[in-house]
Amino acid sequence: MEKEGEDFLILDDDEYISTELSDSSKKPIFNIRNDILNQFSKIKKNTKSNKEKNPPTLDLEDSSLLALDGVYDFDWNIRGMDCPDCAMKASKAIRRLSGIEDCNVSATEGRVNISLDVARGKTSKVSSLLDKLGHSADVDWFSVAGQKVSDIESRTGLNRNKLISSISNIIGILAVRVKSERIELQLLETFDTKIILNRKKKLSILFGKNYFLVKNSNSYLEKEHLQLIGAILTIPFILLIVLLNQIPAVPNLVIVIISLIGISFSSYYMFQEAIASIQNRILGFQVLTSLAVIGAFFLGEYPEALMVSGLVGISAHLENRALIKAREAMQGGFDRIPKYARINSNTTHSQSKNNISLSVNQGHGNGLMPIEAVNVGDYIEIRSGEIIPVDGTIIEGNGEIDKTPLTGEPMPVAIKKGDFVEAGLVLKRGPVLVKCQSIGNETRLSGLMELVRKYRDMPTKRHTVIEKFTSIWVPFVLIIAPVIGVFTGNLFNTLIL
Repeated sequence: MEKEGEDFLILDDDEYISTELSDSSKKPIFNIRNDILNQFSKIKKNTKSNKEKNPPTLDLEDSSLLALDGVYDFDWNIRGMDCPDCAMKASKAIRRLSGIEDCNVSATEGRVNISLDVARGKTSKVSSLLDKLGHSADVDWFSVAGQKVSDIESRTGLNRNKLISSISNIIGILAVRVKSERIELQLLETFDTKIILNRKKKLSILFGKNYFLVKNSNSYLEKEHLQLIGAILTIPFILLIVLLNQIPAVPNLVIVIISLIGISFSSYYMFQEAIASIQNRILGFQVLTSLAVIGAFFLGEYPEALMVSGLVGISAHLENRALIKAREAMQGGFDRIPKYARINSNTTHSQSKNNISLSVNQGHGNGLMPIEAVNVGDYIEIRSGEIIPVDGTIIEGNGEIDKTPLTGEPMPVAIKKGDFVEAGLVLKRGPVLVKCQSIGNETRLSGLMELVRKYRDMPTKRHTVIEKFTSIWVPFVLIIAPVIGVFTGNLFNTLIL
């Protein structure tokens, strides 16, 4: 009967004898099976020790963190939103993203409002999509003070791409970028404590508990400025190309290269927006203008290609500036109602219906009181040059008021005792004493502003018809032009179309 294992006699040379074999004469025979098991156990121990030396990779989705779930509302200002058609196309693109419950992009306010299921979507994805469409977030950038990207990578065990991706996935972060070894963040302003605590806790895991953010100074040129510079540069490029065309000795290749450089400068953002609109299945005017520039270039009409790209850039800048001025004027209308009013306490009618008497010290602050302290039935004194704070009837005095903000009348209108005056109008000549009838949100100006807020972003019937027409016409042109080129065998006709 054979034994389960074979015994071997191991003979070692003198140069390999160790202290552990000093007693080998007593036990010269070893079992092979035990020896192999011992070697495997050593390998396991070495592997385990190597794993412990490598820093663990942080997981921001750990269940121990403050979990977010449910639908939250977010809103922020955006740049380059200068037409209702752009707002409509941006809204359609955002609604295709995962987690979006509702979306509204306002061209008049230059603002986006979304309802987001934070378990399925991220705010950074919405901001990234808008940025590709040419509507970057108009939000301040913050830098992580005193920390380099390389130090954060070594501490967290994340490479640069994974680190940026981890930060972008935090709710309340709109964008992340790295400049000069610094991490810069766009933080969304919110008053929701859950969002704030969750964002702060996850950032502290990446940057340390004692991290702090510093607001960046706006030292970089914005996109609209770069687009305007590129558009202006087309003028010297056009003049140079026209001049070179008059010189027969200049090779055509030189003119092509100069034209390509000029088009690249002036049309870069237009091409970028056109590609993004195609990717999101919304064909805007950028697609047609980009094709017009490309067609003119391949036809050899280099000045025309530069002219189209320059005109698009300049017109976009002028349109954007005009809309910004309109927003500022509209906001001025919203803020026309004063925050303070002068309650007259010297009249016998100073008691309100609630028998509450307000005593005003005329020697301090000219008797001005917060508008919240005014009650219906109080008597308000208004002096020359002041804005009327309430709707009411004049019970004493006469003068003139400027009704331009409300009715558009260019000349001041005379007022007398018994006339009704509205809040927000300027008293050109006075003073008058007004009995308060409406305050705050109940005034006529507030109602008018509320109607403006309600209807300013609603498309008109004509806009709806144009929207439907362009949704059919643009794809039709893009399809029929190659078809005509194939049937006629003339690439020239295709480029013209």
